[in-house]
Amino acid sequence: MCRDKEELKQLLIKELKLEQLNEKALDEMWNVINSPANRGYEVTREHLVNYYLTCVRFEQLKDNI
Repeated sequence: MCRDKEELKQLLIKELKLEQLNEKALDEMWNVINSPANRGYEVTREHLVNYYLTCVRFEQLKDNI
């Protein structure tokens, strides 16, 4: 769906109506999306948004530990 991290970032900004994203969560998400184990799966915008929000929550939990 997204060819590079910048395209993913713009998609998430548009979908979530945000000006700025959590860079740590975005980096983690990009690493997972680009993993060879995850190639070939059909991914929707909804999947990307939900996964990004999960990564943000995880980053928040790590910061609180």
